[in-house]
Amino acid sequence: MVTAEKAQQEAVDELHKELNYFLREYDIAEDLEKVVDLKRLVRKGDSEAALKAAQHYLLLLRKFESREQWWESVDKVRGKLDGFLKAIDKHPQLKNIQGRIKTLVTKLKIFEGKLMVDTADRLRPEIEGKKANEVDWPKVMSIIKEILDALRALVLLNKQLTKTIGG
Repeated sequence: MVTAEKAQQEAVDELHKELNYFLREYDIAEDLEKVVDLKRLVRKGDSEAALKAAQHYLLLLRKFESREQWWESVDKVRGKLDGFLKAIDKHPQLKNIQGRIKTLVTKLKIFEGKLMVDTADRLRPEIEGKKANEVDWPKVMSIIKEILDALRALVLLNKQLTKTIGG
């Protein structure tokens, strides 16, 4: 039988691993945002170079999301948290956090799914296989901002969850 402390530590460790993925994805998305900066594109008139760089960062972002899904998805975190919830089930003073944990995990799953959809289904078709004059740059920038918002939410939810379980 797993002790509550061991289950807690395993859950915290998993959350830290996932947080590192989110932070790295955020850095890549920020770099993508800088490349697609509309003012710079207009000023320099260098949209072909920006498109190539944007395609590169999109590839990095997709690779990182794919790795995150394989190694540290919310489902893996959920598994560790389920172990923690079972371990604390016998501790009446900790029962009040069970609902909060479940709510935060659900929100994490929603934002993780939104991130995947925004990247794969919305951003990719806007820049992959196109020429610079075919790209709707304001729409691309809008999608990138939504990706950054989802990543901010994921980082915040991850930190709230870590704090809630006492990590």
